[in-house]
Amino acid sequence: MSETKGYYSESQKRAIYAYRARNKEAYNKYQRERHHWRLEHEEGYREAKEKQTNERNERNRKKREAEREAKVYLELLEQPKLENIIINKID
Repeated sequence: MSETKGYYSESQKRAIYAYRARNKEAYNKYQRERHHWRLEHEEGYREAKEKQTNERNERNRKKREAEREAKVYLELLEQPKLENIIINKID
């Protein structure tokens, strides 16, 4: 066999993904329990998750600020400029 020890074969991967698809609720429950266990017992996991959350929040904050600035810029572009307004005088 040419498979490397420690890796799943293609058929094993298909079986795992099929199981997860059929048992989505059970698998989600398992993932939640595993996450809570890792938070309590694994060294550095909580800090890594906090760092990941902080980085994601920072990216989202920058994205929201950019969208807000773009919205303001577009609003300014839509406003008519004084020099472009032609006033018709009626004598």
